[in-house]
Amino acid sequence: MVPITLEVWSDVACPWCFIGSRHLATALDASEIPVAVRWRAFQLDPTLGYEGVPAAERLAAKFGDEAVYRSAAARVTDIGAAVGIDFDTDSQIATNTGRAHQLVAAADEEDLADEMVAALFSAYFEQGRHIGDPAILTEVATAVGLDDAATVVDDVLADRWAESVAADVADAADLGIRGVPTFVAERRVAVSGAVPPETLGVLFERVR
Repeated sequence: MVPITLEVWSDVACPWCFIGSRHLATALDASEIPVAVRWRAFQLDPTLGYEGVPAAERLAAKFGDEAVYRSAAARVTDIGAAVGIDFDTDSQIATNTGRAHQLVAAADEEDLADEMVAALFSAYFEQGRHIGDPAILTEVATAVGLDDAATVVDDVLADRWAESVAADVADAADLGIRGVPTFVAERRVAVSGAVPPETLGVLFERVR
């Protein structure tokens, strides 16, 4: 049976994308329909630099009230815990995710994109690591098993996969994708948000 192609637009600094990735894994395990997942880049805030700033302070300012931010963070933490995610909302470091997306593109060339996405989500949300820092990216790439991880990260810094990331972002705009995660099956049927595994299962069946 020919696999369904499922493109997933997400940002590694998006908590709902992390939750959605766990729902997707559950849906894939439960499905009898073969699915080929392709991770696509989306940047929630491409204006950020790579220096890294405390995410909690930045988000509290964005929400306009720390209490409101804390309430939203607690909700995400509770939902994440139900799918095995240990969100550390106090230690996250906000940064431009362009390099991280390039690293996913590099991993895809070695059939390790799923593992790279999972590792970057965990590094950012659970470990409080600065995923814009080349040293951290090298550690993540090494842990995932990329060949010659240090050279790969050097290529990321030289923007080897920048056009690939830009193409994903442009595709998202063309498809009308304004929020993530968004799951697009065969470029015909799409669902947005961290939907339950059952909803993704229905998506697979509709496309098949």
